[in-house]
Amino acid sequence: MNGLLHVLGSAPPARVLFVGEDRGVTAGEVRSAARRAMARVEPGDGPVFLHTDSAALLAAGLLAGAALGRRIAILPHALPAYLQEVGANAGSFLSDRGDSAALMLEAAAGDNAAFDFAPDADAELIFFTSGSTGAPKQAPKRLSQIDAEAVYWAGWFADRADHVAGTVSHQHIYGLLFRVALPVLAGWRSSDRQAFGWEAFAADLGPRSVAVSSPAHLTRMPPALRFPNGAPGFVLSSGQALPLTGALEASEACGAPPIEILGSTETGGVAMRQRRDDDEPWTPLGGVRLALSPEGVLLVESPFSGGEAQPMGDHAQMLPDGRFRLLARTDRVVKVEGKRVSLARVEEALGALEGVAEAAVVGLSENGGEALGAVIVLTPEGGTELAAMGAFRFTRGLRRLLSARLEPAERPKSWRFVGRVPVNAQGKRVAGDLARLFDTPSLIGMLDTQVLVLDELTVEARFVLAPELVWFKGHFPGRPVLPGVAQVHIAARLGEEIWGFSPGSFGVSRMKFRRLMTPGDSVVLTLTRDVARRRLAFAFAANGEAASDGVVG
Repeated sequence: MNGLLHVLGSAPPARVLFVGEDRGVTAGEVRSAARRAMARVEPGDGPVFLHTDSAALLAAGLLAGAALGRRIAILPHALPAYLQEVGANAGSFLSDRGDSAALMLEAAAGDNAAFDFAPDADAELIFFTSGSTGAPKQAPKRLSQIDAEAVYWAGWFADRADHVAGTVSHQHIYGLLFRVALPVLAGWRSSDRQAFGWEAFAADLGPRSVAVSSPAHLTRMPPALRFPNGAPGFVLSSGQALPLTGALEASEACGAPPIEILGSTETGGVAMRQRRDDDEPWTPLGGVRLALSPEGVLLVESPFSGGEAQPMGDHAQMLPDGRFRLLARTDRVVKVEGKRVSLARVEEALGALEGVAEAAVVGLSENGGEALGAVIVLTPEGGTELAAMGAFRFTRGLRRLLSARLEPAERPKSWRFVGRVPVNAQGKRVAGDLARLFDTPSLIGMLDTQVLVLDELTVEARFVLAPELVWFKGHFPGRPVLPGVAQVHIAARLGEEIWGFSPGSFGVSRMKFRRLMTPGDSVVLTLTRDVARRRLAFAFAANGEAASDGVVG
C-alpha cells in the first residue's frame, strides 16, 4: 500500500477524502490548500509548525511541509505563550484560524496537478509531549512509521468499515493515525471536524463507522443514547485506561466492547484489549515484541517505532500466553483526559504565578478518570488575596492565568492551600501523602463558616457548633463540650484554609479557657497571623462571651 504523502499528492482530484458538515473535501482541494500554504512559509531549514481545526487542512499542511523538505511539528494546541515556548513564529506556523490563516479550503479550487511524491515518500514529524522536566518534550516520528501502523489497522478492519469519525483531535498521534492516515490509505471517508457533543457524534456514525474516542468521552456517554443511523461497527479508545464501568456502558450502547489501544507517541500502538471484566489482559499488536527490563519495566520493539526497544514507562506482568497486565507507572507523567501531562511542567507554570511560593501537583482519581490536584504554598500577599476572594474565586483566577500556557487537561481541578508541602523523613514529596490532602473535607464547608476579613492579618470566622461534630463524641458522656485540642485544631485548620498559612510549629502558648463551648453555641473565632514569626493567635467567643484564646507556634 502506498504511503500517505503519495496518496494525498496523486489521488484523483475528485476523490472525496474528508466529509464536512455540508460537503465533501476532495484531494484536489487539499492539494490547492497545500500549495497556497507553501507560499506563506518563510524560507529556512527549521520546522514548519502545524495546528488546524480541520483534519483535511492538517493533511494539506503535511503536504506543504513535506514538499518544502521541512520537518513538521504537529502542535497539541496553539495558545500564544505555548507557540512562543516551542519557537513557532508567523513565518513558520500554518493554521486555519483567524482572518490571516495560512491554510484555507476553497470549494472551487480543485487541483488536477499531482505532487511528485514516490510511493515510499517519508517526512520527519515532531510531536510535543509532556516530559518529566517540565518543558514540552519533542518526540520525533517518521511519517512512514504512522503509515505502517495505518496499513496494519486497514488489514485488521479489512472490508468491515468505510468511515471514521472521532471525538479526539487529529493533532494527537492517535487522532492523526485513525482520523487521517488510516482512512486516506484504506480508501475510506473521514469526518473533517472533531466531535465534541455526543448527540452530534452519534448522528455522524453508522454500522460501518469506526468511532475514534477516549475514556474522557466514553465515561460521559449519556444514558439511553440513540444512534439515528445505527450504532458504530467499532469503537476505539486510547490515551489512558478505560474504566470498566465506561467499557460496559459503551458495550451496552454499541453492542460490543470498545477496542482499547495501548501505546504512546514514541512507541506507536503496542497492544489492544476488549474488556468484559476488570481482569482482561492486553494482547500485543502484530509485529510488536515485548520484554521486561531487570526492573520489571515494559520494553517495546515495534515496526511502528523504528524497531529499537523502548521503555513504556510502566511496570508490567507478562503472562505465559504472551499477553500482559500493566502495573504502576515509573515516571511523573500522568494521563488526563487522554493526554500526557507532565506534573513537573504544571508545577513550573504554577510556581511562576504571582502570589505562589511553592507548588506540588499530583494525579487524582476522579469519577473513574484522572484529574490534577494542586497543593499550593502562597506568599503572604497571595494569602491576603485568597482570604479576600475566597477559595472558589481565587482558584478560578489561577486557572485563568494558567490558560495562557497550559491546555485544559494540564490545569488542576482540585486545590489545597497549605503552609508547607508535606515531605517524608528524607525530605522528599510522596504522591500518596499529597493525594491524601484531597481526601480531607474542607473545614470551612463542614462548619458552614462565614469568613469576614478585618484586615490583611486578621479575620473572623463565624459558625454554629452542630451537635453531630466529631469532637463532641465521648467528651463528655451526657454533657458534650468542645475539647481544647479541638479548638486549637479548628483554629490552625481555618488559618490554613483562609490564608494558606501554617504556624512554624504546633506548640501552644498563652492558652486561656474562660467558658465551655457546647453544641448549638454560636461561635465567632478571631484569627490573627504573624507572618514574620510564623505564629497564629486565636480567640473564641461563644454566644457573645469570651470562651478561650491562645497562640499557636
